[in-house]
Amino acid sequence: MKKVFLTLFTLLLVSGCGCSTGLEERGNGIYIHITNNTGFDVYGLEVNMENSSHMIVNADGNKMGKGETMVIELLKEDVVMPDSRTFEVFMLGDKSGNKRIAVEHSYDIDFRSGQNWYFTVNGDAVNKLALYKGK
Repeated sequence: MKKVFLTLFTLLLVSGCGCSTGLEERGNGIYIHITNNTGFDVYGLEVNMENSSHMIVNADGNKMGKGETMVIELLKEDVVMPDSRTFEVFMLGDKSGNKRIAVEHSYDIDFRSGQNWYFTVNGDAVNKLALYKGK
């Protein structure tokens, strides 16, 4: 009986050491998830802040599909900003990123490591795009 208990205890101890807390996956940046809900061709997006700009496109140059979400990771050491920062979003209307389409509504985000922010861009016309905060 003592051997069985010792074996079970050892198994629990070893399996507990292999568990992940999830902290490793969150990193030291923040993650902005933006879902495309527009009715026209979009090739990517750009998040613009006072001192920095971050662009994301599909690596193969394909259009961003309706309902597709892209994630921009902002690392604290790469971006000079206070704890809270307002950002704007632009949709990219061509593969080169030269045709920037402004999206209405800007938001403040708190810069605390490991946070996820979820947004959706809605609109069926280039001049009627709006950014909405989710979750």
